[in-house]
Amino acid sequence: MKKEVVIFKLKWWTENNMNDGEVMLMRHMETFKGQGPNDWDSEIEKDQKQQKTQLTTLRSKYVTKILVNDINIYSNKIIEEGLEFEKLTTEEQK
Repeated sequence: MKKEVVIFKLKWWTENNMNDGEVMLMRHMETFKGQGPNDWDSEIEKDQKQQKTQLTTLRSKYVTKILVNDINIYSNKIIEEGLEFEKLTTEEQK
Protein backbone atom coordinates (compact mmCIF):
# COMPACT_ATOMS: atom_id res chain seq x y z
CA MET A 1 0.00 0.00 0.00
CA LYS A 2 1.50 3.34 -1.05
CA LYS A 3 0.67 6.61 0.65
CA GLU A 4 1.25 10.08 -0.70
CA VAL A 5 3.48 12.32 1.38
CA VAL A 6 2.04 15.78 1.95
CA ILE A 7 4.14 18.63 3.34
CA PHE A 8 2.02 21.35 4.86
CA LYS A 9 3.03 25.00 4.72
CA LEU A 10 2.30 25.93 8.31
CA LYS A 11 1.71 29.49 9.53
CA TRP A 12 5.13 29.65 11.15
CA TRP A 13 6.96 28.13 8.16
CA THR A 14 10.40 29.58 7.63
CA GLU A 15 13.21 28.94 5.18
CA ASN A 16 15.62 31.25 7.03
CA ASN A 17 16.01 29.37 10.31
CA MET A 18 18.14 26.25 9.95
CA ASN A 19 19.26 26.04 13.60
CA ASP A 20 16.08 25.56 15.59
CA GLY A 21 14.42 22.57 13.94
CA GLU A 22 14.71 20.43 17.05
CA VAL A 23 13.12 23.08 19.28
CA MET A 24 10.30 23.57 16.76
CA LEU A 25 9.78 19.80 16.62
CA MET A 26 9.50 19.63 20.41
CA ARG A 27 6.94 22.47 20.32
CA HIS A 28 5.01 20.73 17.55
CA MET A 29 4.86 17.50 19.59
CA GLU A 30 3.78 19.48 22.64
CA THR A 31 0.91 21.30 20.90
CA PHE A 32 -0.38 18.87 18.24
CA LYS A 33 -3.67 17.29 19.31
CA GLY A 34 -4.71 15.63 16.03
CA GLN A 35 -6.22 18.70 14.42
CA GLY A 36 -5.61 19.59 10.78
CA PRO A 37 -2.90 22.05 9.73
CA ASN A 38 -5.37 24.93 9.34
CA ASP A 39 -6.68 24.51 12.90
CA TRP A 40 -3.35 23.76 14.58
CA ASP A 41 -1.63 26.56 16.45
CA SER A 42 1.79 25.75 17.87
CA GLU A 43 1.98 29.41 18.96
CA ILE A 44 5.34 29.73 17.20
CA GLU A 45 5.72 33.34 16.10
CA LYS A 46 5.95 34.12 12.40
CA ASP A 47 8.00 37.29 12.94
CA GLN A 48 11.70 36.28 12.89
CA LYS A 49 12.75 38.51 15.80
CA GLN A 50 9.88 37.39 18.03
CA GLN A 51 10.45 33.79 16.95
CA LYS A 52 14.11 33.93 17.96
CA THR A 53 13.20 35.15 21.47
CA GLN A 54 10.45 32.57 21.77
CA LEU A 55 12.69 29.70 20.64
CA THR A 56 15.38 30.71 23.13
CA THR A 57 12.78 30.52 25.91
CA LEU A 58 11.49 27.17 24.67
CA ARG A 59 15.05 25.79 24.40
CA SER A 60 15.63 26.71 28.06
CA LYS A 61 12.33 25.13 29.06
CA TYR A 62 13.05 21.84 27.28
CA VAL A 63 16.67 21.50 28.39
CA THR A 64 15.65 22.18 32.00
CA LYS A 65 12.98 19.49 31.86
CA ILE A 66 15.49 17.01 30.45
CA LEU A 67 18.23 17.84 32.98
CA VAL A 68 16.07 17.68 36.11
CA ASN A 69 13.94 14.72 35.05
CA ASP A 70 13.95 11.80 37.50
CA ILE A 71 15.33 9.48 34.81
CA ASN A 72 18.55 11.54 34.73
CA ILE A 73 20.83 9.95 37.33
CA TYR A 74 22.56 13.32 37.80
CA SER A 75 19.37 15.39 38.25
CA ASN A 76 19.84 15.89 42.01
CA LYS A 77 23.41 17.10 41.50
CA ILE A 78 22.25 19.49 38.76
CA ILE A 79 19.49 20.87 40.99
CA GLU A 80 21.94 21.33 43.89
CA GLU A 81 24.43 23.14 41.65
CA GLY A 82 21.63 25.34 40.32
CA LEU A 83 20.58 26.31 43.82
CA GLU A 84 24.19 27.11 44.75
CA PHE A 85 24.59 29.17 41.57
CA GLU A 86 21.42 31.11 42.43
CA LYS A 87 23.06 32.24 45.72
CA LEU A 88 25.96 33.89 43.88
CA THR A 89 25.99 37.60 43.09
CA THR A 90 25.56 38.67 39.49
CA GLU A 91 29.29 39.32 39.25
CA GLU A 92 30.14 35.90 40.66
CA GLN A 93 27.77 34.24 38.19
CA LYS A 94 29.81 35.58 35.26
